[in-house]
Amino acid sequence: KSDGPVINLIQIQEFLNSVDKTQPISFIDFETFSSAIPLDGSKPFQDHAIQFSSAVMNVNGAITRNDYISTQLVDVSQEFAEQLLDSVADDGAILVWYAPFEKKIIKGLAANVPTLSGDLLALNDRIVDLMSPFSKGGYVDRAFEGSFSLKKVLPVLAPDLSYSDLSVTNGSQIGSQWLEMVQTEDVQRKFKIMSDLQQYCSLDTTAMIRIYQELNSLMTS
Repeated sequence: KSDGPVINLIQIQEFLNSVDKTQPISFIDFETFSSAIPLDGSKPFQDHAIQFSSAVMNVNGAITRNDYISTQLVDVSQEFAEQLLDSVADDGAILVWYAPFEKKIIKGLAANVPTLSGDLLALNDRIVDLMSPFSKGGYVDRAFEGSFSLKKVLPVLAPDLSYSDLSVTNGSQIGSQWLEMVQTEDVQRKFKIMSDLQQYCSLDTTAMIRIYQELNSLMTS
């Protein structure tokens, strides 16, 4: 009715208090592939982790980024898990958008790589869902159009960031684009798709960083 945002500062502060700022803060985003024809040793329509983007924000605010993308039409759980564990901070919160999905992927990796299952499952204990201040009513804006997806929230809190300029603009494109990338024999096309996928996934983590920073700014303005 007011045509403006409804912001519950107490609720947002409670969320921010759940993130230990004395430790580095990690941000991760996963992309997956599934198919009716399963990869070797898997099931039809099983989600396979094929890509991630991560960022670690140190206590001084400096940010270190890492990216990984599979280039093979096989299960790369071992390599994916090793790269993931190396890319996040040893301690501190891990911020994601919609925790059930990320936790599910990590559980799947743990099942596929028993030698690293303990370290992988320990990541889930550190996950904090950045979507929760929005999905639980701490910050509501009519521009979200009733959704709490990253692509609805980002334009409101950080209008200078946009997916519209990317070749890959939403997650539904990932599977078909990745499949083309690993199967094509056109080297230029392969590297173009790889770059497009990396830009998309990287923007997801950049978006989370900005949204987290904007939430903190609300408490100091």
